[in-house]
Amino acid sequence: MAPLRACVGCARPLWARSLSTAPRTPHLTLFTGTHCSLCDDMKEVLDEVRATTPFTLSLYNIRDDDAPNVHYWRRKYQYDIPVLHVRWGEAQSPEDYELVRHRTEADALSQALQRARRAESRVESST
Repeated sequence: MAPLRACVGCARPLWARSLSTAPRTPHLTLFTGTHCSLCDDMKEVLDEVRATTPFTLSLYNIRDDDAPNVHYWRRKYQYDIPVLHVRWGEAQSPEDYELVRHRTEADALSQALQRARRAESRVESST
C-alpha cells in the first residue's frame, strides 16, 4: 500500500510533512572555560531566556582535558569563549550552527533562536 500523500506529486508522505512542521525543542551547547566571567554572564542570560523559550542545554568546558574532541574545540575557541551553538536534531553535530559568541542580551538571544528556528524550518521543508 502506498503512503498517503499531501498532494499529487508531493515528495514526502502526509504523515512526514505533519511531523516536520511540529516545533522541536532546540539543544544549545555553551562552550565555556574556567575562570570566565563572560561565560558566567552568558549563563545568566540563558537562565533568563529559558523562562520564556524552551531549550535543552549542555556545557562544554574547553579546558577539560577529558572532554570529547577537546583539542579541536580548544584550538577553535580558546580566545573566543563563550560560544553558543544550536542544533535541532540528533543527527547534527553542535558545530552545525553557531548562534552567538562573547556577549548577548536576553532579547537578542531570543531573536537569534527564532531566526535559527526559521532557518531550520526552511531546510526541513526543502527536503
